Amino acid sequence: MINLNKMKLVSIFLITSFLVLQTQIGASQELVPYNIASNPWPAKMGNHRAVLQVDNPTNAAYLNLVWRRHDENPERKKFIIIHESSGTEIKNVHRIQVDNERCEIAFGPINKAGKYLFYYLPFEPQEGHGFYSKNYFKNESKADPTWIRENKLNKKSLPKQILEATCTAFESRTAFDSFYPMEVIALEEEKEQYSKKYKQAYHLFAEDRAYPVRMKDNIPQRWLEVSQSTSFSGSALQNEYYTFQIALWASGEDLRNVTFDFSALSNSMGEISGSALTCFNTGGVDPYGKPFTKQVDIFGGKVQPFWIGVDIPEKIESGNYKGKITIKSENHPSRQVEIEIQIGNEVIADRGDSEPWRHSRLRWLNSTAGIDDKNVAPYNPIEFLGDRTYGLSGKEITLGEKGFPSSLKAYGKEILTQPISIVIESNAGVENLGNTENEQLLKFESGVASGAWNQHSTNFDLHGVGIVESDGWLNYKIRLKATNYFEVKDIRLEIPFKKEIAEYIMGMGLPGQKTPENHQAKWKGPQDSFWIGNAKGGLHCELRGASYAGPLLNLYKPAPPESWDNDGKGGFEIKSSEESTLAIVNSGKRQLKKGEEIEFEFSLIITPVKPLDTEGQFTNRYYHNGQDPWPKQGELDANVKIINVHHANKYNPHINYPFIAVDEMKEFVNYWHQEDMKVKMYYTIRELTNYVTEIWALRSLGHEVLGNGPGGGYPWLREHFVNGYRHQWYDMVDSVTIDASILTSTGESRWFNYYIEGLKWMVQHVDIDGVYLDDVSFDRNMLKRMRKVMNEVRPGCIIDLHSNTGFSKGPAIQYTEYFPYLDKLWFGESFKYDEMPPENWLVEVSGIPFGHMGDMLHGGGNPWRGMVYGMTVRHPWMTEGVTCDPRSIWKIWDEFGIADAKMVGYWDGNPIVKTNNPDIKATVFVKDGKTLISVASWAKKQVDVKLEIDWKVIALNASEVEFYAPVIENFQPYKSFNNLEKVPIDPKKGWLIVIEEKKN
Repeated sequence: MINLNKMKLVSIFLITSFLVLQTQIGASQELVPYNIASNPWPAKMGNHRAVLQVDNPTNAAYLNLVWRRHDENPERKKFIIIHESSGTEIKNVHRIQVDNERCEIAFGPINKAGKYLFYYLPFEPQEGHGFYSKNYFKNESKADPTWIRENKLNKKSLPKQILEATCTAFESRTAFDSFYPMEVIALEEEKEQYSKKYKQAYHLFAEDRAYPVRMKDNIPQRWLEVSQSTSFSGSALQNEYYTFQIALWASGEDLRNVTFDFSALSNSMGEISGSALTCFNTGGVDPYGKPFTKQVDIFGGKVQPFWIGVDIPEKIESGNYKGKITIKSENHPSRQVEIEIQIGNEVIADRGDSEPWRHSRLRWLNSTAGIDDKNVAPYNPIEFLGDRTYGLSGKEITLGEKGFPSSLKAYGKEILTQPISIVIESNAGVENLGNTENEQLLKFESGVASGAWNQHSTNFDLHGVGIVESDGWLNYKIRLKATNYFEVKDIRLEIPFKKEIAEYIMGMGLPGQKTPENHQAKWKGPQDSFWIGNAKGGLHCELRGASYAGPLLNLYKPAPPESWDNDGKGGFEIKSSEESTLAIVNSGKRQLKKGEEIEFEFSLIITPVKPLDTEGQFTNRYYHNGQDPWPKQGELDANVKIINVHHANKYNPHINYPFIAVDEMKEFVNYWHQEDMKVKMYYTIRELTNYVTEIWALRSLGHEVLGNGPGGGYPWLREHFVNGYRHQWYDMVDSVTIDASILTSTGESRWFNYYIEGLKWMVQHVDIDGVYLDDVSFDRNMLKRMRKVMNEVRPGCIIDLHSNTGFSKGPAIQYTEYFPYLDKLWFGESFKYDEMPPENWLVEVSGIPFGHMGDMLHGGGNPWRGMVYGMTVRHPWMTEGVTCDPRSIWKIWDEFGIADAKMVGYWDGNPIVKTNNPDIKATVFVKDGKTLISVASWAKKQVDVKLEIDWKVIALNASEVEFYAPVIENFQPYKSFNNLEKVPIDPKKGWLIVIEEKKN
C-alpha cells in the first residue's frame, strides 16, 4: 500500500485525526470532527461515512444532518446504515429531504443503542484496470409502508417523541478521499448573509498552498469564518520558489479580464523585485518558448483561484518581506492585498522541487528547457556544402531555383527525379512562377537553418519560408496573394519520386503496401500525411495548417488543414511513369479575390532517419512486466539489459506522474545499475492521474491543461472533480490505492513544459535511463526537447514508443516525425500479425525503412515472420492471454552471435538469399564462418521453397557446409537439410536455418 503521509500528497490538515467544522444538526450547533479511518473499510461501502450515535433502542430514529456535500445528485446514491459492533444493517431508511446541503431521514428499527455507520456513497468496485464502467449503487429499497405508517412518518411532519440520532463524526476511507476542509460547502443562506455583511462586488480569500482551492461553483464553509482577506502571510526559505493562492468569488456580477500587478517585496535588508512574482493563471510561456497572456473572466456565482509564484533568490537576507498585490478588473474597481513572506535563514537546495507539497514545480509550467536551435545527438551540425546544398548527418538537400528541394539524398541515394513544386493552375493553364527573388537567410544555427524568398506570376505573389533541421526535417510555409481576381482550377504540391525508390507507400488512407501505379483519394482520417520510399530512401510528407499537428489519435479529431482540404475539394493522387512516381496533393477549385491571401504548409522528413542499429536490437533486450518489473534469475540468464518500469506498481504507482514513490524508484534504479542494467519508466502526457499534487492548480487554469468532458468514471473523480473532465485509464494499484486518470487538453499546453522539466528531474535525481512512451499527443518539438534535456544530464538515454493500431490508425505514419529521436518501436497492440502481408510488416511494423527496429506484441506476435525482420516479443508481457517469452529465440541469437552479424533482408536492393516463391520471404544474418537464414511463409498452404544463396557474399563453399535447423522451443524441431533446394514450410510459419562449415 502506498504511504500517503510519506507522499505528502495531501495537506497536513488531512493527516490530523480530529479536525472540526461547524455543522448544524437539527436546530443545534455542534462541533463535528472530520476524521480519517484508522483502517480503510471495504471499497464497496464508498469513500465516506457519517458516524451516528443512537442512545436508546427505538423503532425509528430521526437524523437531520447538514452534511455540506459538493458532489452531484447526492439523492441518487444508496444509503447503508450499519450497527458498528454487530454489523447488522438497518432495514428501513425513509428519506424526507436529501440534497447537497442536508440529509433528513428516519431509519429503524434500532434494536441496539450505540454507534451506527452511515455510508452514503457506496459504489461497485472494479477489479484490475481499464476504463471504470461501474457506478454508484442505486437507491435502497423504499422503507416498509407498515413501518412508515406505524411510526407516523411523512414528509410534512414527524412525531414529537421520535428519538434523534446525532452525528459524532464524518470519516473518509483514506486521507486522499477527504473533503475537509476545502470541499465542505457553504450553505446558500450562509453565502447570502456573508455577501450582505461584506458588500463587495467580489470577495477575496488568500490561501496557503497547503489548502488548494478545489471548488469552482461554491465556496468552502471555512471562508465564512474569516472576514474579507486584505492580507496574506507565509513562510519560505532562501532559494525556494514559493507559491500561494488568491481566490476571487464573484458572488453577484461577472468579473471581466482579471489581472494582477505586483509590487516589490522588501524590508530594510533587501528586496525581491515585483518581476519575480508570477500569476500562472493570467499568462505564461508556451511549449515553443513564446510568452502569452490569458484573459480570465469570472462568471457570477463562480470561484476562481489564482496561483501566485515568488522566485526567492538564494542570496537574500532572512526576514519579513512585505509588498502589495493589486487586483484589477475591467468592470470593477481595483483592490489590494498586503503580502508578507517570512524568509528563513536556510537555503533549500532544489527550489523545493523534491517536496511536491510545496508546489514549487508550478514554475515548470513556464520552462523553456530544451528550446534552442542547437543540433542534438546523434545528429551533427548542419553543413553548407556549397551550390545550395546542405549536409544533414548522412542526408543532403539541394535547393532549386524555385525555392524547393531539387535533390534529396538519403545516405547517397537520390529520392527525387525533379524538383518539388507548388503548382497553380486555372482553366487557362499553369501560372508561371518565376525564379526566387529577394532570398534571405533568416537563420543558420547548428540545428536549424531557415530562409525566405519571393516569386511572382501574372496573377500571384508568392512568399515562402523554408526551414531545415539537422535531422533531415524540412518545413515550408507558402503564402499566396492574388494580385487579380482568379478562378483557381487547382493549387497543388507535386513530389516526383524516383521509381526505384517509390516501392512502398502508407498514409492518406492507405496501409503500408506496394505503391500503386495510379491512385486517387480524398482526405481520409484520422490521417494528414503520407510516406513513399523503401529501405534505402524515402520521404514523409505531412500537410499542416490544422489546429493540432500531433499524432491524430482517436481522441483527437481536428478538422483537416483548411487550405489543403478546401471544404472537401482537396485530395491526394499518385501518377506513375517509367521513370517517376508523382505524388500530388491537390486542393481543388476555389475563387480568390484580388488581394486575398491563402497559406499552404507542409513538412518533409528524409528517411531512413539514421542507420539501422542491428547490434543494439539483438543486444538491448527488454524486460517489460507491468505489475512486477523486478527481473528474476531466468530473465538475467537470458541477458535482458533494459527494464521498462510500467505504471501501477510500487515503484511507479501512478500514471504519468512519477514523483510520488521517488525513494522506491531510486532504490530500484540503483540496484539494477549495479547489475549493469538500464532502467526506463513509463512517463507520458496524454492522461494524468488524480494523484497529481498540483492537480487543483492545474484545474484553476481552466481547460488549458486538463481537457473538458462529461465527467464520470471512478467515484473519486465524481466526488472531487465533479464535472468538466473526461475520465481515462483506471488501475487498482492495491486494495486502497486506485489510480484514476483524466484526459489532458487536446492542444499544446504548458503541461508540456512541466513534463520536460519533470523528465530532466527524474534523469538527474533518480538516474533513470530514459522513458517508455505509450501513444502520446505532442509533436516532434517535444521529442527534440526531451532528447536535449536528457543528453544534458545523462547522454545515451533511451526512448521507445508503443502504439495501438486501434488507438492510432497507422502508428508508423502518425509518429514518423518522432523517428529521429526514438531508439526503439513497439507498434504491436491490436496488430493482426497472421493477416498482414509482408509489405505491411516491413512498412508499419518493423521500422526498418525508417532506420529503426521494433518488437511484436499482440497475442505474442508471429515468431517466424517476426524473425525475418529481426523482431521478437518483449518478455514477459501478457497480451490476449499469452505470456510472451522469446528466450528460446534469444538463446539461438547468443549461440550464433547474431549481434555481430550483418543483417540483409529481402527488401535490400541486393538480397543475399532469394526464394522461388513470392509468398516466402527470407533474411540472412552473415558473419565469419557461418550464416543464419530466417525464412517465413505468407502462403495460404504448405509449400516447398528453394533458397538461392549468393555464396560469394557469405564467403562459404556450398560443397563444404552443412544446413540445419536447431531446436528452438515453441518454434521449430531439429531438422537437417541435405541442401536448400526444397525446404518445406507450413502456412504462417518458417525456419531458422544455420549454414556453417562441416565439422571434421
